[in-house]
Amino acid sequence: MERNLSVVLKSGGLLSVALMIIGIGEGLFLHADMEHTPYTDLGEMFSGLVSFDPVQTLYAGVLVLIITPLCGLFYMMVHFLMKGSFRYSLMCLIIFLMLAIVIVQGG
Repeated sequence: MERNLSVVLKSGGLLSVALMIIGIGEGLFLHADMEHTPYTDLGEMFSGLVSFDPVQTLYAGVLVLIITPLCGLFYMMVHFLMKGSFRYSLMCLIIFLMLAIVIVQGG
């Protein structure tokens, strides 16, 4: 379990860093407008990734960085359920829901 969990967390971290480096590179080399947009939705983010918008690429990197621990926690919850450790899977579910509520509320 620990090895698979470390792969999930390491992959998410590397992907987020790669997206942020790509976003900075887009801003520097494409001379794109790095204007701050206060809010973006997922549709804008994905269309910005396709159109090489550096701000949207940076937002995608931050989003992946935020979602990575949630994916690790979800993996642990499923693993504990499959092993029959319902107490630990319930603790993972409670933590997962608390984090999801905080992320959705924005703070």
